[in-house]
Amino acid sequence: MLTRQFTFYVFGRFIVLSFYQFISPSRIDKILVLCYHIIIIEKEPIMPSKAVKKKAYTSQKAAREKAAMAVDILKDLYPAAVCALEWCGEGYRTTTHESPTRDEGYVPSPELLKESWKLLVMGRLSAQCTDARVNIVCKELFEKFPTVESMAEGDILDIEAIVRPCGLYHTKAQNIKDACNILVKEYGGIVPCDMDALLSLPGVGRKIANLLMGDVYRVPGVVADTHCIRICGRLGFYPEDVKDPTKVEIIMSGFIEPREQSDFCHRIVQFGRDVCMARSPACEGCPMREICKHHKSPK
Repeated sequence: MLTRQFTFYVFGRFIVLSFYQFISPSRIDKILVLCYHIIIIEKEPIMPSKAVKKKAYTSQKAAREKAAMAVDILKDLYPAAVCALEWCGEGYRTTTHESPTRDEGYVPSPELLKESWKLLVMGRLSAQCTDARVNIVCKELFEKFPTVESMAEGDILDIEAIVRPCGLYHTKAQNIKDACNILVKEYGGIVPCDMDALLSLPGVGRKIANLLMGDVYRVPGVVADTHCIRICGRLGFYPEDVKDPTKVEIIMSGFIEPREQSDFCHRIVQFGRDVCMARSPACEGCPMREICKHHKSPK
């Protein structure tokens, strides 16, 4: 089922890109996500019987209700939705997520925008590396390169030497330097609030782009990191063997209310560390066990 859904998404995107090149990639994604949920989930198959249509709708509705329950449980566990990457001051990290979304009038402060490049750097370093190590490494990195301009002008060997503990340090250092150079030259040193612009930056994929849009500008988006992928699979939103971030982003964006998406992803990271670990999840006593398919399935 999921293979068919994702095939629809990839093939559809190819067709749209081939014949309508004037449409931006992020707008194409939005169109395809909408089509995905309307055609594949809500009306599977294309010409269903009334019974099949009712079952599909019930399944979709049940998934949204389960997602809302998961959001509430995580809110109770972690009232403050805190980014695991410590890129900004404590004042931001404890208050921003009580603010409205961008559509509801949220405007980031000049101070926050000035620091936003640091989250981009940390997001890139976090690939195949723990957030805890990234936080340690970036203390030294930002002491040596305190501004986006200094990072853009920094010696690549100095950057490599500092970020080496994060792994893939040649590629990551070059990506960081090049991305900061683009931010300085094209965006005044500020991370842009535009998905297409973010995806054009070296080393930035949808996961980092959604993280930046959510944390800096409060634009809804699902950050499909390893914790989100693992736990949402265990909860039963899709088969547990699904590991593709794009699939997970598409699926979960249809189940979680937009204004909750960014905070949900922050909270689920902490939940994945405290309770739903990769190797030995603490199922007994888990606050989500009543809605968890993994817990209820035969062992």
